[in-house]
Amino acid sequence: MYKEEKVGFLKSKIKLIQGKLVLDDSNLKLSVNKNNFAALGGLIGALISLNSKPKKEVFDLDVNEVLDVTQGKFGIQKILEIHTNKNQTYKIITKDLDGWIAVLKRND
Repeated sequence: MYKEEKVGFLKSKIKLIQGKLVLDDSNLKLSVNKNNFAALGGLIGALISLNSKPKKEVFDLDVNEVLDVTQGKFGIQKILEIHTNKNQTYKIITKDLDGWIAVLKRND
């Protein structure tokens, strides 16, 4: 099984970082753009971000480390919450919330 999507990672209540969530047969990985110039907005931020894409791995989990996936809320936005066996929760904004929940729960 393979699933991939560009997502928003809620690092804190006020910090959203763009990244990519990838699921393969054994791992769930989130990598983000370390230099997120696109957050500057508009054409200038987009042009700067084209040439500067160093990636930083936020997490690389074995699917067995995922205890549960739930639908959470951030304001009025529905978000994906990934709960791990290391007592961590990752909050992700995704367009395919139901699809991610279904595929991750299937791996339980």
